[in-house]
Amino acid sequence: SLAYAGAEALTLDNPSPYVFRTTYADGQAETVQGRYLAEKIGKRKAVVVVTDYVGGWGKGWAFRLGFEQGGGKVIQELFTPLGEMDFAAVINQISPEADVVWAFFPDEGDIRFPRQYGEMGMLKKAALSGYFSLVTDRDHLPVLKDNALGFISATWYNASCDTEENKLFQKIYQAKYGTPADIYEQPGWPGMAFIAAALKTVNGNIEDTDGFLKALSATKINGPCGPLSLDQNRNVIQDILVQRVEKVGDKYQNRVIDTVRQVRQPPAGTTINPNKK
Repeated sequence: SLAYAGAEALTLDNPSPYVFRTTYADGQAETVQGRYLAEKIGKRKAVVVVTDYVGGWGKGWAFRLGFEQGGGKVIQELFTPLGEMDFAAVINQISPEADVVWAFFPDEGDIRFPRQYGEMGMLKKAALSGYFSLVTDRDHLPVLKDNALGFISATWYNASCDTEENKLFQKIYQAKYGTPADIYEQPGWPGMAFIAAALKTVNGNIEDTDGFLKALSATKINGPCGPLSLDQNRNVIQDILVQRVEKVGDKYQNRVIDTVRQVRQPPAGTTINPNKK
């Protein structure tokens, strides 16, 4: 899987021996982010605002588990319909007791919500955090600007990673497309690196299916932002980067403020909201 297919069951519950996920599993970054906000940043009361569909339920629940493991408490869950264009009503429902709001939207809400949140003065009441997709450097920060300042997210790729692999990846990508690669382009690089390394192990004998699958399972590579390997269910083990939106000169960017090393896929049920089955 070189795409953003995060459903936990893909690599849990007797997974197919032909499925290898080198990107991420839902919950892998969200639980880390939840614990970090509670343990390291000192947030204690969170409100979760997500789109009312299975992806939103799962990501919000994984964040909740991590946040509460870190000593915080989620005091409210709010759900918005797919395609929502105006978030004023849901923002007005946010508990005044919250010191952080965690959000996720798979649609245009990922721009509209944080912009409205800032414009309504909410950043003075509770910090805004959420899934990395709300604050991508290339697509979101130039639009959100000050409305994104201080936004903390967790991810597995940041374009500033100072590794030889990332320098090469960015060099090749920019030469072809004329723009820096962002997190949505990154999965193809380590995915193909896994395949290339496994092919080398079997001397190019792709017809040896069992041998190739075994080699792929055992492959370890250096990815653009750290070492990558696969667990017993063939889901990636990787570093999770904690980043914060800052302004440097006239540019808004995600700066890595911490790294949680070699994070595995969390246990089954981490992304299953029991209130939304």
